[in-house]
Amino acid sequence: MIICILTYVSSGHYALWKEGIEHGDISLRNLMWDPFLKVGILNDFDLINIFGEDSKGGRRTGTIAFMALQLIKPRVKNPRRFYRHDVESLIWVLIWICLYFSGSDDIPQGMEEEDVGEQISLLQEWKTADTRRAYQVRFSFLSFLKTFLPCKAFKELRPLTIKLGTWVKQMNFEDETVENFDSMDRKEEVEAIHKWIVDIIKEYESSN
Repeated sequence: MIICILTYVSSGHYALWKEGIEHGDISLRNLMWDPFLKVGILNDFDLINIFGEDSKGGRRTGTIAFMALQLIKPRVKNPRRFYRHDVESLIWVLIWICLYFSGSDDIPQGMEEEDVGEQISLLQEWKTADTRRAYQVRFSFLSFLKTFLPCKAFKELRPLTIKLGTWVKQMNFEDETVENFDSMDRKEEVEAIHKWIVDIIKEYESSN
């Protein structure tokens, strides 16, 4: 079901962005599943921005726990939002689910503190409302992306999570990767990133 939500939401979000509608708040709370239509739904358009309009005045909008790191980076004022930032938020939601999700905010059973003490510590601070600390926590997590312990319910998502998370790491550790996307115009960036994420999900589905 998680993969279905990702597929439908990424496709719907892509279609909206192409039309100039920027959602601006991809978060766990705003991703839903319709059990009757069996489709994923992107909910809550309170913070949308229409491309070309300066209605937000450059403010950082979104749920801090899932916002792209470039948007909450300390000492960066009025950051420009790109399509890749919303895609990064979607990936952070997947990472959160794979690491932590148990239907509540409790640490999932089976994650013994002595085995994953550093991971537990970061998870407990993940949802801080302090943008500076939120940046530090998730930036630190990227350093040991390939060694994290997934929660038991979603351990099969680990390979996909690592692959998508590695892209997030490149976007925040490798200036060359960012410069490559910055050199594209809006349409090129959207098409390139959407094709990439769709291909990654299809590859994962075909291998399972």
